[in-house]
Amino acid sequence: GNNLGETISYDVMGNITSLTRDNFSTNNYTGYDGNRLTAISGFTNGTYSYDANGNQKTNTARGITNIDYNYLNLPVSVTGPNVNYTYTAAGQKLQKQAGGATTNYIAGIQYTNSSIDFIQTEEGLARRNGSNYSYEYNLSDHLGNVRVTFYQNPNTNQLEVLQRDDYYAFGLRKEPVAKAGLNKYLYNGKELQEELGQYDYGARFYDPVIGRFNTIDPMSEISRRYSPYSYGMNNPVRFIDVDGMYADDPPWKKLLDFLGIGTQSPRTEEEVIQKAEGQKRLSGLDARNKQIEKNLDKLDYIPGLGSAMKISKGTVEKDNTTVVAGLGMGMLDIAGGKVAGKVVETAGPVLREILQKEGGQVVAKLFNSVDGLLENVALSSTKKGATQGFIKGDGEAIFKTLSKGGKQLGSGAVELSNGTTLFNHYSTKTGQYTLDINKGGEIFKIRINP
Repeated sequence: GNNLGETISYDVMGNITSLTRDNFSTNNYTGYDGNRLTAISGFTNGTYSYDANGNQKTNTARGITNIDYNYLNLPVSVTGPNVNYTYTAAGQKLQKQAGGATTNYIAGIQYTNSSIDFIQTEEGLARRNGSNYSYEYNLSDHLGNVRVTFYQNPNTNQLEVLQRDDYYAFGLRKEPVAKAGLNKYLYNGKELQEELGQYDYGARFYDPVIGRFNTIDPMSEISRRYSPYSYGMNNPVRFIDVDGMYADDPPWKKLLDFLGIGTQSPRTEEEVIQKAEGQKRLSGLDARNKQIEKNLDKLDYIPGLGSAMKISKGTVEKDNTTVVAGLGMGMLDIAGGKVAGKVVETAGPVLREILQKEGGQVVAKLFNSVDGLLENVALSSTKKGATQGFIKGDGEAIFKTLSKGGKQLGSGAVELSNGTTLFNHYSTKTGQYTLDINKGGEIFKIRINP
């Protein structure tokens, strides 16, 4: 096997009293002052001291003779390894100085001696090589521990593993490293401080050799069952520490629990209730997805991204510029594209029903026919016996399309081949077009807002 087993024992406060590791031997945590570890012996030998805030000041096992902290209990100067840190007032790390090199951390961009080293991405990083950048990708396990880093070799165009790491449960890297590389963001995706052999979790530093943080949990008052120096509630196989301030399930586990499909059976009445509520959410989500699919089936096209993205069937014809609001508008906004779409010719009443349910209204730039326009506009009667409706769009363009092939009766007036007459007029006061339609003696007044 991988020989990565660990056997741990604890005191009543959850402080480790012994830790046996495969390939090592046993560490005995021989001295405690309350929750503060003062001495350890075994494959690690050392003593520790603390300041009045419970921050580790000395660590003979690491050769650290003094650590100075700022008001947020973050280390600013470590004597022995000689490392210095600079932070913002909120505690965000800005700079590290060690071994004659200066590392700057600026919004996901990491500099070494004032030159860009790499830019962090969602799936890894882009590492600078002269004037070029090569993308490196990480494969992580269920706890967010980076196990493999790879890239596409520019010479062979083949995927190539750059680094491979294995970990003991409490985060110590297995030595020798399976395949050494340059990536330092490892256990839980946190940056390894090689000079200290510790991980920077943000709010504090963690020592994976002894399985403890160096300083007190800033939010220890909400986790009183465990030692304020413990990692992951002493269950590193399930829990992770998000930023040094609290332990929690990894994101995938929280999602499963939220939907009532967690990986273990409920053990308490509270967990039974939580599981039932989660399954109710899942059922609601499934029903909602089915309704959305049903609604989308009633629409022929909802293309976005400049009419380039297909959401349902086929491609977009050039003259299809009907636009819908409500459900369709929401979908297109999510897609980030310019709103443009086509409605199935027979789906007028159905579309209107969908949009009313979604709280939207029919919006149009161009309709292919008068019948298509009237089918897709919510109509109501006026006091003068006419029927009116409201849409949004380009009044001139709509009139031009509807009157195509008709006989001109004058400025803004057209008679179609079926006898329907159209009269389009513009109000400078309201900035609104009104399209009067006389169809078989029935008058429709369609007000068009830009």
